[in-house]
Amino acid sequence: MALQKASFVVYFVEQESQGIALQEIWATDTPTFVWNPEIWMYNNINYACTSAPYLSEYTGSFFKTKEDYSQLLHQPLSHKYSPKKWVLENMTDAICAKAFMNKTTQI
Repeated sequence: MALQKASFVVYFVEQESQGIALQEIWATDTPTFVWNPEIWMYNNINYACTSAPYLSEYTGSFFKTKEDYSQLLHQPLSHKYSPKKWVLENMTDAICAKAFMNKTTQI
């Protein structure tokens, strides 16, 4: 699989609500560099948004400009990110189901 050979993935999406594709990438232990415009325009109205709702210091980094991206490319990657470990600690079916059940019983 190409993801297992990649050092990182560059992700370009204007806004994202669930981040499923990102979670699948992180599960292969591949960090992501995510373009985040921080706004989404609809009917000439700007809305605050994110292109990666679950991105963390363990799964990757945001960039907004060409300069931000260039800085990411020039940083050493070794041991900076641990996306698979983060997924196993935060996004497994069992962990998410338990969190869901805890929230629904508190309502």
